[in-house]
Amino acid sequence: MAERVPLPPLQAGLNPYPPAGNQQEFRSGTYVVQIPKDQIYRVPPPENAYIANKYQNNPRRSQKKRWCCSCCCLLWLIVFIIVTVILAGAFVGILYLVVKSDIPRFSIEHVAENSKALSQFQVNLKGENGNSKLVLRYLNGGVVGLEHLGSKIGTGKWPEFEQGSGNSKVFRLVTKGSDAVIKQLKKKHGNKSLTLVLRAQVPIRFEWKGIKSWVMSMDVRCDFKVDKLGVNSRVLSEECDAKLKL
Repeated sequence: MAERVPLPPLQAGLNPYPPAGNQQEFRSGTYVVQIPKDQIYRVPPPENAYIANKYQNNPRRSQKKRWCCSCCCLLWLIVFIIVTVILAGAFVGILYLVVKSDIPRFSIEHVAENSKALSQFQVNLKGENGNSKLVLRYLNGGVVGLEHLGSKIGTGKWPEFEQGSGNSKVFRLVTKGSDAVIKQLKKKHGNKSLTLVLRAQVPIRFEWKGIKSWVMSMDVRCDFKVDKLGVNSRVLSEECDAKLKL
């Protein structure tokens, strides 16, 4: 074990502590203190946590965020509705132009009184579907009326059937009225010619390659003249017109 070396004795007259008056005075100012990097610890001030907590729990910010989401959803909904309306309008316009160019044409082939029922008339009507692409469906619920000078002398139903594209078909309409009205009409005109009007309102639907249109309404009017009212009456002239209601 190494021996301790004794310190040399103090010389006489030397004071290890200098007098207070000889100490160097330190002035206030800015000093740079260097510290090793491994001894530096970064701790965020507590104000940062307070600000972050306040920002996250700010009710105004939450309300603003919800308001922005609601506005975006509403905007997308409005855009969707506008686009849907535009597409539907374009489809309706194209379909209307196609259908309007080839509305079914009608003509009266024969009119006769039922020999067993005085007030019953049979009208043979020919319908032509001039459209080469659309299939026409006459739906249930069509009504028919037979008139003379604005007075109705019989009513009936329009038959339900399908008419292919470019197809023509003759179908029968039966109207029934009052015996008293028919007798009075025959007494007034006898065997003379008279003018009659056939009116019909029919729900229809068009089809194209499996695509069905909505139900439309078609009004048909036929003005015709017969030589007399009877079993063997003959059509002298006729003119039919059809109008489509979307």
